Amino acid sequence: MSDVANGTPVIFSNQVACELCDDFPCIAACATEALLPVADCFDVRMGVATVSHRVCTAGQGCNACVSKCPVEALSMDFHALHLVVAPERCVGCGMCEQICKTVNDRIAIKVTPVRNLSAGARGY
Repeated sequence: MSDVANGTPVIFSNQVACELCDDFPCIAACATEALLPVADCFDVRMGVATVSHRVCTAGQGCNACVSKCPVEALSMDFHALHLVVAPERCVGCGMCEQICKTVNDRIAIKVTPVRNLSAGARGY
């Protein structure tokens, strides 16, 4: 999907998650070469997930997003009983956001696109 505002390719993780395919067919299909080749999925940087601990049900036993995260950026803090995002590992694929909305009434985890993050919040 493209960002109409400035022509930058983006993915809207609240609509569809990036599957982080092994061969990255989106890069090959991009006619404008706006998507650069990457060595593996850990080099992708689309955004960073953030959690609303007020809404998240991880403390009540839900771990759907943790088990589906393809880059293992999510973990459970059993002492505080809440979900933790490792921003240095999170690539912003949106898989967690898509999973969360299938198991909860309210989405507790959302991806902030990298273009909307301050340099310190990017985790890299």
